[in-house]
Amino acid sequence: WSLPLFQLFCVNSHGPLVFGPTVVGFCLADRILTSRLAVRERVAPLAVAWLAVCAACLFTPYGLRGTLHPLELFGWIGGAEPLFGVLELQNVGGYIARYGWQAALSDSLLWPAFAAFLLAAASFGGTRASSIGFGFRLMLFATFSWLGWQALRNLPFFALVAGYVTAWNVGELWE
Repeated sequence: WSLPLFQLFCVNSHGPLVFGPTVVGFCLADRILTSRLAVRERVAPLAVAWLAVCAACLFTPYGLRGTLHPLELFGWIGGAEPLFGVLELQNVGGYIARYGWQAALSDSLLWPAFAAFLLAAASFGGTRASSIGFGFRLMLFATFSWLGWQALRNLPFFALVAGYVTAWNVGELWE
């Protein structure tokens, strides 16, 4: 139940406030899709927590408008050309097309992101699709990989998630 309280802090401190409901929603989806009865019994409390996290998004001075603003921003990112001339709002493909692979691989932001992507993707190789949390990890990795590609400024969020997913996958392999 600390998640809604944490979301209250996030909603008033940074624009990507939609990450909270997204991450908790992925966890809920994983629990719903799993066939284990013991896990399904824990769906209701998580569903209530997800609704509380979503409701916490409304507790901003801007109300519903502030809650929907990140979704509006989401529609602006992802172009090959920098949005408003701001390089960090350009997608990774546009950056590579403009400056080339050599520049991308020597960029202190991009090469670690490429390495994190490859390491996280490889870490799925030995995991069991039937393991607890596999769907959650896969949804997180796929979504944040895509978001990381959409704008250079998203790469730190992607790297954080890629590290988390890699650690969980490797931990599962060592069990």
